[in-house]
Amino acid sequence: MAHPGGSPTARERLVHELREYLAIAAYLYVCFAALLFYRWSILEEAGPAPIQYGLAAIKALVLGKFMLLGRVVGVGERSPLHRPMLAVLWKSLSTLALLVLLTVIEHVLLGWWHGEGPVQALRAALGGRRLETAASCLLMAMILIPWFGYREIAEAIGADRLRAIFLTPRRDDAPGA
Repeated sequence: MAHPGGSPTARERLVHELREYLAIAAYLYVCFAALLFYRWSILEEAGPAPIQYGLAAIKALVLGKFMLLGRVVGVGERSPLHRPMLAVLWKSLSTLALLVLLTVIEHVLLGWWHGEGPVQALRAALGGRRLETAASCLLMAMILIPWFGYREIAEAIGADRLRAIFLTPRRDDAPGA
């Protein structure tokens, strides 16, 4: 709700940002947990340890915060592409680039904290798994596209209207129809 003066109060902005952050983190966590489950089912290993789901939650929280920071600084917002579908791709790929950059910085800082140089920290982070890193980037892009697609539609038709579309039963689903 907006303040009587028209602009939201600091508390209202904080609540809105917190809700958005939790929505992003929850979405990312569900995606990461599904990927863990998929990997487990393909490799037929012992099921993912609870610690792996905890790490997925931490990763979702960190990347969610990175995504919010990206939105605050306008990453992907000034799309040169005027079609909504292309704007979604632009925002997704711009955000992916930001996430990769911030993850690299995070690994370098963690390496520095442990007494490693930047190159050594990056090698340790990648561990010679370039193909796996490329696949992870592709999967992250596939995770970001629906997120930004939903946001683009919400911006076009209104968030309340989109929410109502998703949450209101269709006439043919209604009892007695």
